[in-house]
Amino acid sequence: MTSSVRKRMSRVIPDSLANWEISVTMDSIVYSWHGGPYIEVIINGQAVDVINVWDYQYGKTTVRTVNQLIGRIRQYVLAHQEAIDER
Repeated sequence: MTSSVRKRMSRVIPDSLANWEISVTMDSIVYSWHGGPYIEVIINGQAVDVINVWDYQYGKTTVRTVNQLIGRIRQYVLAHQEAIDER
């Protein structure tokens, strides 16, 4: 990964993206985030789980950069690896 790509991924996601969808696909599982409290975990077109990324104390998301978004998805995958492998 080049340094310019690393810089872009560590930039703060502007609040204006709150209405956009950011999707990451890993092992045919889609992780979709609309800037709100949850990243949806989608298998075969169906939402099967969510990843909570909301700070209830401050009323805003804990995901501020693409790196943080990917980090939260990686944490989920590691915690659920056995179930993912079995599907």
